[in-house]
Amino acid sequence: MKKVFLIAAAVVAFAACSKNEVLPSSSINNEISFNVAPRTKALTTDQSAFGVENHFISYAYFLTDDKKWPTNAGSIYIDGAEVKSTEDLAAKGGRVWKAENSYYWPKSEKSSLTFFAWSKNTNECGLAGGATVSCHPQKGIAFTGYDVTSNKNVDLLVADVAANKHGNDSLYTYSGVPTLFRHKLSYVIFKVKTQKKYAGKEFALKSIKFVGLGSKASYDQKADSLTASVYNTVGEWAAPDSTADQVYFNATTPVVFKDADFVLETEATAKTSVKQKYYLPQALTAVTPGADVAGSIEVVYTIKTTEGEAVSTETVTRYISAKSMFADDLKINKKYTCTLTFSLDEITWDPAVQDWENVTAADITIQ
Repeated sequence: MKKVFLIAAAVVAFAACSKNEVLPSSSINNEISFNVAPRTKALTTDQSAFGVENHFISYAYFLTDDKKWPTNAGSIYIDGAEVKSTEDLAAKGGRVWKAENSYYWPKSEKSSLTFFAWSKNTNECGLAGGATVSCHPQKGIAFTGYDVTSNKNVDLLVADVAANKHGNDSLYTYSGVPTLFRHKLSYVIFKVKTQKKYAGKEFALKSIKFVGLGSKASYDQKADSLTASVYNTVGEWAAPDSTADQVYFNATTPVVFKDADFVLETEATAKTSVKQKYYLPQALTAVTPGADVAGSIEVVYTIKTTEGEAVSTETVTRYISAKSMFADDLKINKKYTCTLTFSLDEITWDPAVQDWENVTAADITIQ
């Protein structure tokens, strides 16, 4: 099996995109913009650009008198502004990331801004299912009551803290606040194949479902609790508040697969439906394979006999342990590629011959 295998002072509940008034500006153009390219100007193998069609929400806190974050909290300066990419060919060489209302950098050299941001990697900024978003000037972004079944296939992102900034930066592709997002959910891809070519047999997948998997929980970025070298990379999900069956894949017409890898997500046709790819990071409990219990993965498939015997179709349901599949727990920012290999137990024969039973016949004398 192959396994490649987000809060007190100025807490803001966020149910829809908020708009804010313009803050104090200067007579020169020192407008705040955002820089949401990868960590370096050249893409690395583990980074991708933030799509220009996507929006995100940013918060900023104002610190004076050479105070530094996270030792000092600061006061709110940008309160949940929606940021998007706009064309500004003359001034910015093609694109600039900015809020609808303009925000400007403080003039004093002893003042700075510390930024937090989150996104669901779309052009929308609200969360469904009653989930709320807040930002604490030291701890960072927090989600309360986030439900992956209500926010299906949302790539939830939280940016590294951009601390103690004095002006737009050119660290990435665009000029602006460096805003490097990291995934905060777990991402799953399934591949299916047969162990070998089985003559006269056709395998087809009907569904893959997680049984009783944690579906709703809260996240805290915990940005101030770790050292500067690592605080951006993590955060913590609380234990799930509730569980639900979560369907990864379901097909109205079973999808045929053979001995080569069939990647359900990338090779899906009109007959297939990948229902859910993103899951809550959580601890998994080991369960007994074959049991329809929380913590298992239900796999339903068919085996059709197409030649050599009377044509027939058998529907098979199997339960495997999710913990065994992922070799541990579901973790933040981890992408799991899981391969399910289907096999048949070939019928063979075990011949033997029963020995003769020896009988002593009568001793007859012939005269």
